[in-house]
Amino acid sequence: MGCPVASAPRPGPRGGTLHPMTQRETGPEFECESESKSGGVACRECRWRRWVALAVPIVALGLLAVVSGCMERLFYLPTREATPAPTWLSPGAEVVRFESSDGTRLTGWWVPAHGVDSRGAATVLHVHGNAGSMEGHVAFVDHLPGAGFNVFLFDYRGYGESEGTPRSRGPLVEDAKAALQTLRAREDIDTSRIALYGVSLGGAIAVLVAADDVASGGDLRALVLESPFASWRDVAASALGGDPPAFWARWLAALLIKDRTPGLTTPVEAIAGIDCPILILHGDADGIVPISHGRRLAAAAPRATLIEFPGGDHNTLQSTHPEARVRMIEFLRDALASINRLRERAPASPVGGQSAAPTAAE
Repeated sequence: MGCPVASAPRPGPRGGTLHPMTQRETGPEFECESESKSGGVACRECRWRRWVALAVPIVALGLLAVVSGCMERLFYLPTREATPAPTWLSPGAEVVRFESSDGTRLTGWWVPAHGVDSRGAATVLHVHGNAGSMEGHVAFVDHLPGAGFNVFLFDYRGYGESEGTPRSRGPLVEDAKAALQTLRAREDIDTSRIALYGVSLGGAIAVLVAADDVASGGDLRALVLESPFASWRDVAASALGGDPPAFWARWLAALLIKDRTPGLTTPVEAIAGIDCPILILHGDADGIVPISHGRRLAAAAPRATLIEFPGGDHNTLQSTHPEARVRMIEFLRDALASINRLRERAPASPVGGQSAAPTAAE
């Protein structure tokens, strides 16, 4: 027997096409039998499929947003622990309690300079890195009180004895701003001689705080950055795919890490607006934040000096390269010199014997 020959499709009474075998009317407007019988009303299965088609991309975008927010939390590795005042570092050291802009209670340390009245010493606000608490970061500044500087350290929310939880950079920047405001409210310091000193994550946050302070008319005198990164997204890409990051690492970092958040830009963009002297210390063997980040920040800043240390790593730069401390102290003494000292150093003006206007050295 030969194969049966299907008859040609015929037009249906409502503009569709009659199936040659089932004689059911089909076409774009007839997605199923129920729809055909109900005069164009979709059946439950068809409606479900349509909802799925719409919901899947929406849910995917929502999950991406959630994952992106969660990924930034990986930057923050706090240790909750008691942080008694480091009186071993300075007899006058004391614990300071203050609040961030949203009311979160924070803890800091006031460590006065050795051998001088605190009002006659310049002051350094330390913004620490992403892990532990200030208890573990005091080693970055323990050389400063003996060199004649007051030091103020603090813990971000969720670190040490500070309340709250670190979830994103915005609140941590607010915490650092609150520390600066608390320092400026003290009556036992010269508020015209304050510098910020940030390490790693603290370097990125210090840049954002300094840029905001300059834009608001503040009078920060200097900024020291040790092993800082240029952007959250770029340092994540470097951690994933080396330096320079592979294409896939850049793509993944762009997918998972926000580089800008409401009211905040990247450190490499923010540093362009800082007009005070800046010192950047970076080791060329840094395995956590590649030195390319320090170079980018230095290139973007109007008044930055970058000092590269051959073989220097991330957390051990000062111990393996003691000259980093020497250069830091020299820079701070120069940039935070009192107005009287600046006038004494300024060359005499040839007109009327007046002194030239004082300027902070770079």
